[in-house]
Amino acid sequence: MKKLPLILFSCFAILFVSCNSDDNGPKETAVFAVPIIEKLAKIRENVSVTSAKRTNSDGKIYVTEDYLFYIAKEEGVHVFDNQNPASPQNIAFINLAGVHDIAVKGNHLYADNFVDLMVFDISDINNITLEQTLENVVTFYAEYPQGEAEYYGYENYPQEGEIVTGFRLEKRARPDENNYFEGMPSDAQNVIGNGATVGTGGSYAKFQINKNALYTVSEYDLKVFNIAS
Repeated sequence: MKKLPLILFSCFAILFVSCNSDDNGPKETAVFAVPIIEKLAKIRENVSVTSAKRTNSDGKIYVTEDYLFYIAKEEGVHVFDNQNPASPQNIAFINLAGVHDIAVKGNHLYADNFVDLMVFDISDINNITLEQTLENVVTFYAEYPQGEAEYYGYENYPQEGEIVTGFRLEKRARPDENNYFEGMPSDAQNVIGNGATVGTGGSYAKFQINKNALYTVSEYDLKVFNIAS
């Protein structure tokens, strides 16, 4: 009977040492999706038209009668003279950090720039100009790295005049409690012709023109713009 307290004391001592050893050891890590936040004013300032650049990323193709537009996602639009389809000529590049889709009707090219709708005058293809910017009229949600990130780094959050343009993956110590969540918060980003020839986009196009209406589609809504004028 006297041996029982000694045995219990030994067990507690071993447990105590084991816990201390675990506390002092390296903590388990987890992958966090950390929002990349940018100022809208800076994004808008960087819109420009330059000489031709080499295409170096995957993208969509949009074709009109004489021109071919290669949309490099979140980089810009490569403009090709396609009057000879056997040998298209790369002639210009439109810098648009937030471009995902375009549509063309007559002398106007419509493109998204994250949350803005940009209207370019392409009547002179060698002198493309920005004609109008409609701010905060397009819905944009940054693509969350589902399957790669375990937690959402929600301590970074856009302020007024800022948006989340993407995510970077970071390894951090795994939280002691489940005080992080996975997936985009529901309120992380909530933003908001005539008889001329209309171009043709591919099956994944989210911009479409029908008569005097431009339709833009996101994962959650459909917006319609009057482009009669």
